[in-house]
Amino acid sequence: VYLNCRKISIIDWHPYTIISKSKDSKILLNIKVKDKWTKKLYKQMLETYKVKQEFNQQFKWKFSLDGPYGSSSKYILESKHAILVGAGHGISKFAPILKDINFKLDSRKYKLKKIDLYWLIFDQSYFEWFTKIINDFKNNDKEDIFNYHIYFVDKSPDQLNNKLLYVSKDILKKETKISLIDDLWSKSNFGYPNWLEELKKTQSENSKLESNLFFSGPQSFIKNLKKTCKELNIDFNYEDF
Repeated sequence: VYLNCRKISIIDWHPYTIISKSKDSKILLNIKVKDKWTKKLYKQMLETYKVKQEFNQQFKWKFSLDGPYGSSSKYILESKHAILVGAGHGISKFAPILKDINFKLDSRKYKLKKIDLYWLIFDQSYFEWFTKIINDFKNNDKEDIFNYHIYFVDKSPDQLNNKLLYVSKDILKKETKISLIDDLWSKSNFGYPNWLEELKKTQSENSKLESNLFFSGPQSFIKNLKKTCKELNIDFNYEDF
């Protein structure tokens, strides 16, 4: 969807990914604070919220939405073996896609037989909500369809404890919560993947299925991934799904 906030700018519209939609039509967007507009939005919303809280007033801001656009999951659902590679902030694109796939797979009308997700983590910004999406697949008895591989690009094994910690900070209440994510540990790796080795392995495990790779993330990853896909005869998709 495209988002506009008149309190920040009358003319500016910015595209964001819908992470989820509730039954009462509320939507959750993934907004990363990185440019002038988002920094201004973050700062003014936080300041306004604090003032409203202090005087026990309701916090209300009006936003305009244009969209939604696209149905990314349909291309993945038409693949027999979908390899999803989400690097850094690029993982956010797969959040609504995986939620949609999880819902649609129950109908059994689609070609998709297997999903291999490669999640390359540069920081832990997306950990809380994305691990919930992974757990949704596990809780819905779709582990035979869904497989995931986690890579901590900026961490080494000695930088993490025996169990994976997720630290959640509440910037308004100034509270920090720490929770353990035990079941992800066995799926975790460190550093960059050896794509030739990884994709050969996952391709051999699904040799009867035609593989398609879908990448979302920094452009610096494209050259190596695309070259490996060509070598293994895997269809490569980037930003066109």
